[in-house]
Amino acid sequence: MSLFNAFADGSHFGVAAKTPDQFFICQTGGGYVGMDNPTSLVYYDWLLGSKPQEVVDDSLGGGSLSSAPVAIAAPVASGVIMAARGMNGNIYFQEGLGGWNQLPAGSLRSAPGICLENGNLHVFGRGDDDQLWHAYRAPSGEWVSWRSPEEGIPHLPVGIASAPSVTSPAPGRIDVVVQGQDNAVWHLYFEQGWSAWESLGGIVTAAPTCCWWWDAPTPTFHVFARGQDSQLWHKYFEYVQGEGTWQEWNNDPPALPGRVMSSAPVAVVAAADTVDVFAGSAGAEVWKTRWIPGSTGGWQPWISLMINSVEYPD
Repeated sequence: MSLFNAFADGSHFGVAAKTPDQFFICQTGGGYVGMDNPTSLVYYDWLLGSKPQEVVDDSLGGGSLSSAPVAIAAPVASGVIMAARGMNGNIYFQEGLGGWNQLPAGSLRSAPGICLENGNLHVFGRGDDDQLWHAYRAPSGEWVSWRSPEEGIPHLPVGIASAPSVTSPAPGRIDVVVQGQDNAVWHLYFEQGWSAWESLGGIVTAAPTCCWWWDAPTPTFHVFARGQDSQLWHKYFEYVQGEGTWQEWNNDPPALPGRVMSSAPVAVVAAADTVDVFAGSAGAEVWKTRWIPGSTGGWQPWISLMINSVEYPD
């Protein structure tokens, strides 16, 4: 069995934090029930310290997925919204496990990146032109169709090589990170208009992931990526007294014990100043590490969720 949520485009599986210790996880294929269909979707609820509980076993409209799914926490029935790319290149989304809906037609090359911003559901993806495309649904329910770089989002000269990761920490603010075709991480943001792309450097081997500590005492924007050593690397932007500074890439997060990462990472924030990072390893397993504040905090050891194991320890 292999970890089917690591697609060729470097996209990631989906994780949404329901509470600081409860997570919703969706992935294609795998599953501790022995399922190994790479185009079918499995969802789990996972409470820290317990066995993951399978929620449902589903395929996209009876068809097939061509990307890994993404998930975000949301005020809907199940507490999550999911999205994925279908075989036709279009993006489908699901709210509250209530059935799949198709976005306005638009052929994309990657898994989507999604976020909620001031009641708007935003969807981003890598287009056939290797540039960032964007569509969103207003609170009225109307979709504003895909917008190209010529219609507002700046053109990335080196081209995009991965699925985007997006986050909205507050109304009016959206951040996006991607792997460029130069294998560096690139970042742009929306705040009363789109910024220019900025290179964050590094040499990464899969889609990066990002998250904000917006409400923390020191607001911090985190970026994580899989490095050339197939381990987790970290870069962050920290506001101090109203001014921001990028820190250099570091490999302070612990290495996976005796393993390397076989998927892109996924970072989620469930509390103001903690961050949880999920990643897949060889052997079809999903792992998690957490950073917690304080003098006795720091990065915690990786733990295995045992999602893709037939046996689960008591």
